[in-house]
Amino acid sequence: MSLVIRQRIMLKSLPVHILTICLLFTDFVKSGVPIATGGPSIILENKDALLTCVVSENSANNTVIWKKGDEILTAGTVRVTKDHRIRILHDENPKERSMDTGGEVWVLLIKNLKASDSGAYICEVNSDPVLRSIRILTVKSLPTSTGEHPNSTDMATVESTDVFLLPPPLNAQDNRSFWRPSQVPPLITHDFTECCERANVSSQCMGFCNVHNILDGTTGIDPEACEKDFPSIVRCMADGRNHVPCCVEKQIPDLCQDMCRGEYTPFTDKLKTRVSCVQHTLSGLKCILKGVQLIPSMPTLLTIDHVSETKVNVSWEPPEKLSDRVNSYAVNLTTLHSFDQDELSGEVIHKTSLYPAETSTLYSVLPNQTSLTLTSLIPLTMYAVIVTAVNEFGSSLPSERLRFFTHTSASATESQAGNANKQTMPKLPDIRNCCESKGMTHRMCLDKMCDPQKTDLATLPDFMVCAPWSNITFTCLANNLDHTNCCRARGIPSACFPLCEGKLTSLDFSLFKCLRFMSEYSSCLFQGYGVLADPPSKLRTVAKTDNFVILDWNNPKRLADTVITYHVKFRRLGVGDDYLTVEKHQPPLILEGLDADVYYEFYVVSINRYGKSEPSPRLITRTQPAEQMQSQPSKYNMTTCCQASGLLPQCAPLCSYNIRLSDIERLGPACRAQMPILVRCAAGGRDHSPCCSRRGVINTCMPLCRGVMPLALTTKSATAAAAASTNSGTVVAGAATLTSSAAPPTSGSNYMPDCLSYAGNILQCFEEGTQNIPGPPEDVHATFVNQTTISLVWSQPDVDNYSTGFSMSSPLDLVTGDELAAVAGNVATPRNADVEKEMTSSEFTTPSPADDIDFIVQYGKVNDMTMYETVAKLENELTTNETSIDLTDLEPNVLYRITVVTRGNYGTSLPASMLLVDTSNNNTNGQQNGTWAAPSPPHSLTVAGHSATWMQLTWQPPEYAHPHERMTYRVYHKPMKAEKFIKIETKLAWLRMINLKPSSQHVLYVEAVGEKGVSLPSETLVAWTDPALPAFVDPPTVHPADNIPEGGSMTILCLALGNPAPTISLYVGGHLIWSTSLAMPITAMVCQCRPLAG
Repeated sequence: MSLVIRQRIMLKSLPVHILTICLLFTDFVKSGVPIATGGPSIILENKDALLTCVVSENSANNTVIWKKGDEILTAGTVRVTKDHRIRILHDENPKERSMDTGGEVWVLLIKNLKASDSGAYICEVNSDPVLRSIRILTVKSLPTSTGEHPNSTDMATVESTDVFLLPPPLNAQDNRSFWRPSQVPPLITHDFTECCERANVSSQCMGFCNVHNILDGTTGIDPEACEKDFPSIVRCMADGRNHVPCCVEKQIPDLCQDMCRGEYTPFTDKLKTRVSCVQHTLSGLKCILKGVQLIPSMPTLLTIDHVSETKVNVSWEPPEKLSDRVNSYAVNLTTLHSFDQDELSGEVIHKTSLYPAETSTLYSVLPNQTSLTLTSLIPLTMYAVIVTAVNEFGSSLPSERLRFFTHTSASATESQAGNANKQTMPKLPDIRNCCESKGMTHRMCLDKMCDPQKTDLATLPDFMVCAPWSNITFTCLANNLDHTNCCRARGIPSACFPLCEGKLTSLDFSLFKCLRFMSEYSSCLFQGYGVLADPPSKLRTVAKTDNFVILDWNNPKRLADTVITYHVKFRRLGVGDDYLTVEKHQPPLILEGLDADVYYEFYVVSINRYGKSEPSPRLITRTQPAEQMQSQPSKYNMTTCCQASGLLPQCAPLCSYNIRLSDIERLGPACRAQMPILVRCAAGGRDHSPCCSRRGVINTCMPLCRGVMPLALTTKSATAAAAASTNSGTVVAGAATLTSSAAPPTSGSNYMPDCLSYAGNILQCFEEGTQNIPGPPEDVHATFVNQTTISLVWSQPDVDNYSTGFSMSSPLDLVTGDELAAVAGNVATPRNADVEKEMTSSEFTTPSPADDIDFIVQYGKVNDMTMYETVAKLENELTTNETSIDLTDLEPNVLYRITVVTRGNYGTSLPASMLLVDTSNNNTNGQQNGTWAAPSPPHSLTVAGHSATWMQLTWQPPEYAHPHERMTYRVYHKPMKAEKFIKIETKLAWLRMINLKPSSQHVLYVEAVGEKGVSLPSETLVAWTDPALPAFVDPPTVHPADNIPEGGSMTILCLALGNPAPTISLYVGGHLIWSTSLAMPITAMVCQCRPLAG
């Protein structure tokens, strides 16, 4: 499952990258099955290294390249690097022999190894897509005569900091030698097969449970077949260690840190889950290999007991691995305000300040202690607790999370106080002796039907075999007691009451239906014998909301010490639901997931070794009505932007951060031309470049992070549009005709081939940025202009459109890898066992948005050449908290360009417009009527396609434009010798002009028309149409040329040549049969004819 190879699998989680780094598949390449290289090598200095790469079935003769980093070492058999120590060993076998020999073998030879030769070497096949495999080489320095390494005085230190997969050879004469007892012990490989077995990983996927197999490409199965096992495999790979701090140190983005936490995030249909992390694969693997040798695993068997209203005891067992290296334990206690908020989900939920502040307290415990008593708790409050093991190298992953409710149950109070009226368990009657004394001799019937503890196990054959002695068995079982009342209370039908009375004379076949009630019958017997505990008493609700209730009850009054557990039965009233059962060893019980404003019925039964008690009195209670959610602060609404920008209604499903791949496949061809609007609205006028850069988005896709389509993608869209049919609507303008459709036809729906791998990275930056970064200022305009001063005014962005707070319901919710590493650092150096640290979400909140944004006004001089540029920063910059400013001490008779952006805590907006103001002599007395800012000019005007009579234009939308602004374009064109330009308007960033003259030269430029003004013109383009080619048609030919039998078929072939493309028509007997015209200079028509009746 290689991210490098499978284009349809762009995995977010590093686990999958590591699982797949050397498994190369070729679904898209007919010529290459897979490259298979050897595992990592550790070789001594001054020796020679042989790195092997095998390419099977290279029928396309693709070039095999060896690289180290970005440096190309060899290409085929040619050495590219200047290092003469490197050469290629390759057997030039004929291709037909490569299959017999197992494939083409390409060996990279590195002579006289140096320490600087250590690193990752890449074997790459120049196919489409490119196939790669990685070989790790580590060069170790030679040991001295004393067995020590010259560059190290402590080999143990080397072992703890450098992680390798295979034992390094120490024999200077033989690189393949094994460790000898007198030498340093071998460095371990990370084999987690036992963990995978405990996690029930399927046997065919066990190859992924050894890092050596993964790197060596010897897992033996297609990764797709193990998709369901990957969560368990990745969890075992992390081995209970928190590798996030190391991953942060290696600058692995937070989106790619799943594996560092032992998590696996599968792809879904949502595009934002398709995150590219392939470049961080090797770094993440190194962190795991280092961490499993240095960091202890997580504590186990976390338990909570002795819960009261203000105190609880937390205990745990030491880690299974490296427990002797634990320096301390960190106990994290978090106050919860809802009972399901700490549930994990695949969605990132952005919480606002409406959620109450959560308090998290960290306790550091000495390594020789495995329990902690938490005091000063708040009564009737839900808490969550986790424990991690900490040492100087990092911390383990958290233990399982346990929740508890601070409430002293009446049952626990009674147990602690003791019961003065404690009763002893009565002895069971000797039923077997009763049966024998009455003459019953059948051994099986004595064993099953005369033992009340086995009666509920009786089967229909047992009933039939023991029927002759039924009067004896049921009389003895009743023990001279009438159990009818109990049977009636437990729901046993009246037809079975003779069994309960113990007065059965013979077993009628109609009583066989009582067999399914034998468990309740057995409980009635034990209740009559007096060995069942009483039902719990005083069942009540301690607390309830709209979706949960907390139940408590007192111990049974009789035989409470024999109770093993309790069964709580509940159901909704009025709908005929069956009772649901929840088992609880001790009260209280929290029942979650209930419906709001609904009546529920509850009762509890006590369970001891003999059976179930009678039900407790029923409790009927009503859950609270659903709370009216406070109105959330209005955030940026991408849908509103799309509607305001004129997005076609049929493309609305694509206007969402939760865009689905299925929608792209369905709507991609029809909505390709709407991509600039979608990208601009997705960015929301914010600059997401820092986030995209942090998350590894490549430079060619970086314009998307600013809401601008990259030129390559825009050109591709326009090229597809050039092939559009002329059946779409037309607008006549003078001698030319605009052909414009909402969607230029295309051959496929993969409309972002270069950036699709980073779609998840970019979309998640969009979604987070529009939450936290302020929007652009609006209505920027100049109110006064003279030769030295320009007065500017603008409108403040809607402060509710973004959140400046880093509010969280829990300090560990929404924490990025960097912050998680910081938290780990806080507890990595504990002081005393009693030291605690509190962190509340209020520490992350900020003042109100209106007080927390300012505006950056950038301005500079431009001339006739530079006025068209959209540079990122101008030479002058002013900052203000107001929505107006005066630019003073300007030079007279100069053209100034001005932009305004909003700055918040987490980033800046993009300029929504560009203002050009001239401080010329005409403004000596000041201009009062105002000059409004307009979008920046369209750019990158290109002829995407042309013929003798039509021309296809495309351009990039303005780089500076408000996301909500409805924008149109004016295309100006004229023949070179014409005096006036022809103006054509379109809403799309492409245009097709038809009915042009062959061999004609045209002058073209484009303007963007915003709501407040018109942009500067784009660059001017001069283009030619193709020369005309006279139409020429070959005489039609009939195939086959000889006689055609009756009932057969024939083919008529017509070939035509011309530009514009000619129209070919077929006439038979003077009647038009078929007519066609294709957009090609040479047209062929093939017609198959079959005889009809008559």
